[in-house]
Amino acid sequence: MMNDTQLTGIKEVEIFLTSSSGVEFSGQSHEEIYGWINQTLKKFRYRKLVKKEKGIIKAYVHKMTGYSRSQTTRLILQHIKKGAIKLGDQTRHSFSSLYAPYDIRLLAQTDELHDFPNGAAVKAILRRMSQVYGEKSYETISHISVGHIYNLRRSVYYRRLTKKYEKTKPHVVALGDRRKPEP
Repeated sequence: MMNDTQLTGIKEVEIFLTSSSGVEFSGQSHEEIYGWINQTLKKFRYRKLVKKEKGIIKAYVHKMTGYSRSQTTRLILQHIKKGAIKLGDQTRHSFSSLYAPYDIRLLAQTDELHDFPNGAAVKAILRRMSQVYGEKSYETISHISVGHIYNLRRSVYYRRLTKKYEKTKPHVVALGDRRKPEP
């Protein structure tokens, strides 16, 4: 935490900003920086300042934290609206994985054994392995949709397991082909 107790007035902060033009400061963690910003804004009573003084405090916070001007503005606005700056929740929605790596491995093995058939054929093979032949290991993946087979085939894990190489397919371009235009 930074010790800036000697700066008590706006004039002192302004003098500090002009005299420390080549110096930059930054905090250790976001929690520490946010705490310092909260403390500074409360110390100088940011809400009650006039526009010019607010600009000085904003420049001071910008210089001391190393944050961009827009980030500094967002944090100050958060302090004004909510009374304090807090770290946001970093919980993002993520879908649970229905098919484990073991299931993807079974799909890759089935594809290689049957020479990479289309998705509908693979689905029929997987369903037959589970229902007709009673293989318990195919129980989960036997309920896969055709579209999701193609999604799993594009996954990194699947591509590491399979050894499918496709040559570049030639594309014939009809040069000098004379025919009536079709509008």
